[in-house]
Amino acid sequence: MKTEMSFLCSYGGQIKFYDRNNQYLYERGNNKKLHVRSSINFNDMIAELSAISGTADMAYFKYQIPGYGLETLLSITNDTDLLNLMRDFDPNTPTMSSISSSSPRKILHPLLLLSKSLRTCPR
Repeated sequence: MKTEMSFLCSYGGQIKFYDRNNQYLYERGNNKKLHVRSSINFNDMIAELSAISGTADMAYFKYQIPGYGLETLLSITNDTDLLNLMRDFDPNTPTMSSISSSSPRKILHPLLLLSKSLRTCPR
């Protein structure tokens, strides 16, 4: 059975570190929701993300690990990375029930940061 997954995609903004609360935050930019089948391949996912962001030369994207902050973004650059992402956000995975109770927003709408360069990533 093929399932559809929803993602919150953020693009056009910046990740900044704020000393006062000791956290990375994503500011400005745009946010859109994307629905894709869980069996989508990397090239088709890039095409979907490029279409919603208006970015023609996208080569990769990043996502936020469930239960972690923006300092732990993972790059998705191929089909294997994308498969791992889909497993992380599969609601049928047993580990998801324990994570979802503490941070449901991150699970229901994983943050996909669309970027063309590594400069948008925290160091």
